[in-house]
Amino acid sequence: MSEGGFAVTAYEPLRFRAASSWMYPHYLTGGKVQGRNAVNCRLILDDCTMSGETDGREMDFQI
Repeated sequence: MSEGGFAVTAYEPLRFRAASSWMYPHYLTGGKVQGRNAVNCRLILDDCTMSGETDGREMDFQI
C-alpha cells in the first residue's frame, strides 16, 4: 500500500504470530485482502504476518 494507506485486521490471531513489541504504529503487517470497509476507506486483511520491519518513520510516542 502507498504511504498513508490504512488496513485493519483482527488483533487476537495476529498477536499469537508476532512479538508484542511489534504491535505498535509504524510496524509493517502483511496479509491477504479479505475485503474493504468503504465507509472508513480501509482494507480488511486476513492471514496476517509481521517481520518486525518498520516504515522508517519515528513514533509519535514513547513505549
